[in-house]
Amino acid sequence: MDSSIKLDVSEAAIIINPETAIEDVEKCFNLLKADIEKNYPHWKLPDTISNIKRDREWYWLKKQSGLGYGKTFNLIESKETITFEGFKKAVQQYGKRLTG
Repeated sequence: MDSSIKLDVSEAAIIINPETAIEDVEKCFNLLKADIEKNYPHWKLPDTISNIKRDREWYWLKKQSGLGYGKTFNLIESKETITFEGFKKAVQQYGKRLTG
């Protein structure tokens, strides 16, 4: 994506395919974000979850295992960095973000 392009739309999308690298998506997102912040200062970008990759992994682990929060929490390896309540809140928050 050319960083000198000024968007003239109210919506933007990043279209990916199976060969798209995560680095390309991140680069494109950052360029779009910078363009929006520069050219559309009245727009508000939604809050992002600071640990989205971690929360996504935990959410799908819980969903696919069919276990409750407690048993899923016992499966994760990084328990030293978060409490059970923090884990539960992160999984619930990610789930809410998926359903809008």
